[in-house]
Amino acid sequence: MESRCYGYQVRAHNESQFSLRMNIYRDEMSGKEIGANVQYRENAFIPIAYWKTEETDEDKVLGNYQIHRVEVIGGKITGEYVNVRTGAGIKQGSYLLYKKYNDRKQYIFFENEGERCIEVCEAGKCKFN
Repeated sequence: MESRCYGYQVRAHNESQFSLRMNIYRDEMSGKEIGANVQYRENAFIPIAYWKTEETDEDKVLGNYQIHRVEVIGGKITGEYVNVRTGAGIKQGSYLLYKKYNDRKQYIFFENEGERCIEVCEAGKCKFN
């Protein structure tokens, strides 16, 4: 299992910071993705399913891409997570875009440093660092 932590990039003064953890499961033999899920704060895991990978440049040497996964709640697709890599693969060009289907809002998350997701709980609230 591969875990990644992301922090939401606050865009307006009335928004609050929050985090999510994405777990990706791969077949040991082929390395192909076989499942994934996300978790916000201390909430339940939400299943997400791999949809497609798009190369975003004609010049394949740059290595820019988008990996699309869809969120499934109650048997319905409710959103889309897009891992975006731009800027010829430099870390600053890597982020996660969440597209919420019911109100069409979009949220940008940046990957937290480090390989592990650490859950921090303060005043009865939990988040991932």
